[in-house]
Amino acid sequence: MKNKHLYLLILMISVAWVLPAQEDSWTPEDILGTESVSSLTFSPDHQMMAWTKRKMVKKKDRFVSDVYLTRLNVLDNDKPLTIQMTQGEENNFSPLFSKDGKYLYFLSSREDGNKLWRFNLLGGEPEDIHTFKEGISDIDWIDSTTLALVSEDGKSLYDTELE
Repeated sequence: MKNKHLYLLILMISVAWVLPAQEDSWTPEDILGTESVSSLTFSPDHQMMAWTKRKMVKKKDRFVSDVYLTRLNVLDNDKPLTIQMTQGEENNFSPLFSKDGKYLYFLSSREDGNKLWRFNLLGGEPEDIHTFKEGISDIDWIDSTTLALVSEDGKSLYDTELE
């Protein structure tokens, strides 16, 4: 548990340079330009951490999130190496490592937000794992081989129990 707190502190310090310099008061531009970090998750071996950064995209007049991967055991200029895994003007969020640490799953608003995506952490483009008619949210592991998620596809538990 101590390592998780140390890694979190390291990440917070390394991300602090991203925030805009503050003077006596904030302007509306400062507030809109503020970036935030969320969805911190550790790999099973605690050597990597995935997280999302939310930022404003002025030309689209909205906020977007991207997934980042920090390799805690690899240093770059005395800081843990951080790699931006997604980019563009779509929301990419809810990163989740596979139980063996070889893959990083995530959700995205690309293609109407109806797909579960996965990165192979050895490299390559993200691949879509499954397409849902109504979209998905809230992914998490039930056990080492079962991924749980929320989707409006198919029958609900209520509908199933009525039959």
